[in-house]
Amino acid sequence: AAVDLADEADPIGRAGALDILGLAVMNEEEFGEARSLFETALELCQDRADGARLTPFVLNHLGLLAHIVNDIEGSAAYYEAALALLGPDDDEMRHFTLGNLVVPVRDLGDDRRAADLERQALEMLPRVFNPYMIAGQLWGVARLAHLQGQSDAAARLAAASLRLRERNGIGIEPYNAAEIEEEVATLRTELGADAFAAAWAAGESMEVEAAIEEAIAVTGEVAPDGRT
Repeated sequence: AAVDLADEADPIGRAGALDILGLAVMNEEEFGEARSLFETALELCQDRADGARLTPFVLNHLGLLAHIVNDIEGSAAYYEAALALLGPDDDEMRHFTLGNLVVPVRDLGDDRRAADLERQALEMLPRVFNPYMIAGQLWGVARLAHLQGQSDAAARLAAASLRLRERNGIGIEPYNAAEIEEEVATLRTELGADAFAAAWAAGESMEVEAAIEEAIAVTGEVAPDGRT
C-alpha cells in the first residue's frame, strides 16, 4: 500500500516508501521479500543528489537484514558503505551506523575495533540523545563485556538496556528476541542466581548517564585477545 501511494515519477518518494515497507516485512520475518524491497529502494536513491539522505538509511537496513540471515561480512560491508557516504554534520546517522557496525565487527571476532566503534558512538551522545539507539548500544557493550569475561558488568548493562526500552515503550524486535533471552539466561547461569539478581537490580536502577559512563569504561578494558 505504501508503494502504491508513492508517485512513480518521484523516485526518492518511491524509494522511501519501499524502504518503510521493507522494514515492516522484515519485522514479519519475510526476509527474502524485505531484501528485494530494500535493494529496489537502493537502486532508486543511490547516486542521486536528492537521495543522499535516504541512501545511508537503506544501506543500514540492508546491513541489518544481512546480519539477521547470518551474512556477517555482507552486513559489515553495507554499514561501511553507509559510513563512507556521511558528511561531518551527519551526527545522527553516523551515530546510528556506528552502533550498527559494531555488531558484525564483534561477530567477526574483532573485539578491539568493536569497542572503538562503540566508544565513538557513545561519545556522540551529548549531541545525539535517542533512547532506542542508547538501549542498543548498552546492549552491544553488554555483549562485548560478556565475551571478554566481564559477566557482572554485562548483566548490569543488559539490565540498563532493557529497562531503558521498557521506560520508553520500545519493544524488542522479533528477530532479536531469541538472542536476548539466551544472553540473559547465560548470564544468570554463569553468575548464579544471587549475583545475577544483584547485578540486574543495579543495572535497572542506573540513571542513563551512569550506564553510558560504565559502557564507555568497559570499552576501554576490551583486549584484542580477551575472549574467555
